[in-house]
Amino acid sequence: MKDSTLIKLAHSDNIRGYDRLNWLYEPIVFVYSVISLLIVSTIFGLPVAIYIIATQGQDAISVLEAPPTPGLAFAVLFSSFIGIYLAVWLWVRFMERRPYFTIGLQRKRAIWMYVRGLLIGMGMMLLSMGILALFGMISFERPFTGFSGPVLTGVFVLFLGFVIQGAAEEVLLRGFMLPIFARKYSIWSSIIVSSIIFSLLHFLNPNFSGIAALNIFLAGVFFAVYALKEGSIWGVCGAHTTWNWTMGNVLGIEVSGQLIGGQNAMLFDLMESGPDYLTGGSFGLEGGIIVTAVLILGTIICYLAPTNTEDV
Repeated sequence: MKDSTLIKLAHSDNIRGYDRLNWLYEPIVFVYSVISLLIVSTIFGLPVAIYIIATQGQDAISVLEAPPTPGLAFAVLFSSFIGIYLAVWLWVRFMERRPYFTIGLQRKRAIWMYVRGLLIGMGMMLLSMGILALFGMISFERPFTGFSGPVLTGVFVLFLGFVIQGAAEEVLLRGFMLPIFARKYSIWSSIIVSSIIFSLLHFLNPNFSGIAALNIFLAGVFFAVYALKEGSIWGVCGAHTTWNWTMGNVLGIEVSGQLIGGQNAMLFDLMESGPDYLTGGSFGLEGGIIVTAVLILGTIICYLAPTNTEDV
């Protein structure tokens, strides 16, 4: 995977002051990435947070963690993640002096790779749910009464929100950080570092557990191998989006401990029943070992696929 197109795109020929920075460059990129996630996202999300605090009072924290309406959920996702795109663009444009598409956003076959990623993310989540259903561990929390207009609208609005959120994390971790580290260090150490960061980002989520930490780490490994093999991040942007959206807004299961959008943003309202180590409990499917198995299987399939090494 070291010869992946994704790494070739992140060439280091024009980096400003690279020779002087030497070994400090990658740690600086790491710090900048963390700042982008924490500080930039906080700044962009501040207006929405102020609005929620002003209107919700003592319930503001719970509303920020799990917005109860589709519109509010979209506003939180948009404002929390949109700044990441700008932060990455600023570094790539003015520090590395390369075009933005070199983070893995080439135009060639972009639509096909993105749509295929959407189907893969949804398929992996439905497979996880299907295994649990096969053993009688899935049931309706509310009786299914059909799809109303407001619900379909809410589900679509949250899809757009997860498009922004999922792609932002992939732009930062798999499009920006991973290839930069892989230029100097071994490919697997770069995959592991980016995946550990990905897992730590969810540390403060409600009902976080050891299995959840492992699964989010494995999800990071899966996304990294997928991106490197495809030579682009279009696919993982799509897969990340539908992984979250299918879980939360199609199936009505908590997404990393959070139920985002309320009952007007889910097609079905399902619930797990069984041991938490299998079902994930209140963290959602990502907290159970069924998802562990699906992620390992998905990573093996990606790893065995040919690596895209097209000239760039």
